[in-house]
Amino acid sequence: MKYLTAPLLAGLLVLPAIGQETAPDRAAIEKVAHTLSLSKTDINPGNRRGPDLEGTLPGGVRIEIDFHRDGSLEEIEASHSRPAPVSEVRAVLPEVLLNADRFPVNGVFESIEFKDDGFEIDARDAEGRWFEAEYAPNGALREWDAD
Repeated sequence: MKYLTAPLLAGLLVLPAIGQETAPDRAAIEKVAHTLSLSKTDINPGNRRGPDLEGTLPGGVRIEIDFHRDGSLEEIEASHSRPAPVSEVRAVLPEVLLNADRFPVNGVFESIEFKDDGFEIDARDAEGRWFEAEYAPNGALREWDAD
């Protein structure tokens, strides 16, 4: 019986590490904060219950940014009080999205999501019209829902 105890105990000690998620690299998070010139930043690389990065854009809008475990962007979300200008996060958006049909480069957004199967955005265009859009990974417009 005592011969089974040590291997069983060793196996139980390893078990939590198997299911544990790795956090995005702090350097990747700090690079995005620097690229966007965020002020009043709060970095939480190990906190999967909230955003990995919170900060204030130069224009004064507070944003929250989540990262995938590999350090790539998962979502950029503007504060609940007002949308953020797309122009202020342009530096971290993929070129394929910036060049996508009807993408609001001169508009404002509530959220931009980066998924394996493409992108989603809730935004207002330059004329102030609200819309939701889904784009394929190559930037092709899949769905457009507007007021």
